[in-house]
Amino acid sequence: MRRQSRHDALAALTDTDRRLLTLLAEQRVLTQTQLERLLADTPARTLRYRTERLTRQGLVGRSRPYRDKGSAPFHYWPTRASDAFVRGEPVARGGERAEPNPQFLHHAERLSELYALLQVQAPTVGLHLHEFRREGEAREVFRADGRERALAPDALIHLRDETGRGLLAFVELDMGTMSHARLKTKAAGYAAYAAQAAWTERHPFCPCLLFLTTTETRAVAFLKLLNGLLDKHRRSSSSYYGDWGRGGTLAWFAAAACAHAREPERTLAEACWDDLALAGGGLTLADCLNKARAAYDARRARLEADQRVREEQRDRLRTHPDSRRAYLLEKHVRFPGEHLAQFGEAGATALHLLLDSSEPMSDLERDAFAAIVRQLDDDPLEAEPAPAPVPPTWADTEAVASLVDVYRRSQRAHMDELARLYGAGPTLRRDRQQLAGGGLLGRYSCDSLEERAKRDREAREEQERLRLTYLDRREREARRRKHEAGLAARLAHGRSAVYALVDRDQLRICGRCDEIVYPPDPERRGTIVYQTASQPSRCHFCGGSELAPWDLAYLEYGPGKRLLGPDLTSAGIDGLMDDYGNGRGRL
Repeated sequence: MRRQSRHDALAALTDTDRRLLTLLAEQRVLTQTQLERLLADTPARTLRYRTERLTRQGLVGRSRPYRDKGSAPFHYWPTRASDAFVRGEPVARGGERAEPNPQFLHHAERLSELYALLQVQAPTVGLHLHEFRREGEAREVFRADGRERALAPDALIHLRDETGRGLLAFVELDMGTMSHARLKTKAAGYAAYAAQAAWTERHPFCPCLLFLTTTETRAVAFLKLLNGLLDKHRRSSSSYYGDWGRGGTLAWFAAAACAHAREPERTLAEACWDDLALAGGGLTLADCLNKARAAYDARRARLEADQRVREEQRDRLRTHPDSRRAYLLEKHVRFPGEHLAQFGEAGATALHLLLDSSEPMSDLERDAFAAIVRQLDDDPLEAEPAPAPVPPTWADTEAVASLVDVYRRSQRAHMDELARLYGAGPTLRRDRQQLAGGGLLGRYSCDSLEERAKRDREAREEQERLRLTYLDRREREARRRKHEAGLAARLAHGRSAVYALVDRDQLRICGRCDEIVYPPDPERRGTIVYQTASQPSRCHFCGGSELAPWDLAYLEYGPGKRLLGPDLTSAGIDGLMDDYGNGRGRL
């Protein structure tokens, strides 16, 4: 019979052939017995026939390594033609690959045995193989110590437990032939990989390192070597604790070793693993894999708990306006001018007063607070104003206007009470004018209103003392300057004409408070009295220096009553001062 060409052979492949070639392309080397276990739904006789036929067609390579006792099963590997067929690529030039050397063949077969065990027997211990990548696909490049490095495990396995949780592991298979230098290089690569958290670029947590070797001595020696390298990274790391919790990134790294590389079925079923604690073994494969995931599960639990708390807080802020206002106050949220300016100056002031208050809100205040909420970001936890002002609804405008009226009445009532207690000083007069003009007092003005009213009362007492002192001084000064007034003025008005001259020279009017400012007391040094400046420089109430001249021709005493200098009698001047001094009149 004429041998088929490879092109014809590939065209005539059955489903079983394709499955067989795919397995070989993925695992590189498989024995006849491994193929029969992995393709258990296909009769063993059929598989032997198909592998024989594929070998004759040049799609599969085959050899039977030497064994001390008995005969080894056939070992199969894909040829370049079948490898390219499975990958969907053209066949590479250079002819067929040579038969692998016995050492590589033995190592690859043992790794395939681990794959077969995980695929077939792992479910019996509660594990299910999800993915098995051999060295070429498992290789990971990362940077450490300022240079590019590569991690090349023999395999990267991805398992799932009965609950569906993913478990990851790097596999290093040592058949007793790896030199100490090679072992140290391997361990250094994994230590640097863990210290740099290079796994974060590909995996949710650091895969567990599983080191399978041939003796207990080699297994313990590798773990000790790895421990020393990890300790070196811990000592040199300035962010040992960092964002990864106690232990830093190295707390996320787990490794285990066992001495059953020649009997991998024992690694799956027995508690034969020892980890970096070097406690003498007694760990199962599941124990080792779960330990690598422990830090990730702990962080995830914390994040989920935090998320639940945030969701509860978010719901509470959405449904409880008082809580949301307290949250905004705690976060010191401040709105740009244009967000609240849409409600007018008084409306913006009322909304700021509402935001700064800690008292429970009334129904009206809740309606107005809804207008503030519409100016915030959608997420209540963000507690930030929206990027652009949100136009208010008609209901918002009405609620804010009503709030302004309520706050204005409250502030006016508070002023009336303070006027009864401390008198109507410049502070209360000025704030009343602001309310009468349609304005509203801000938070600072409201909080300091009583304190300022008290200061005005104290200033009024000081003003009264200076007034009485001044009246005595004015009498003396009028006698001294009696000839400065013309004869006709003295005959017509008497001493009041001279009083007007003295008042004009020594009295001032505060432009801010509309209060009379009297000269300061004379300075005393022992028994000697020194005359100070005859004109005041500061207001008794506000301390301002914006003082206007005393001009009776422009002073208004009471509503609609104007005092004219030439017609003012002495009693009239004293009455004007008395009323200023007792808070019964103002300019």
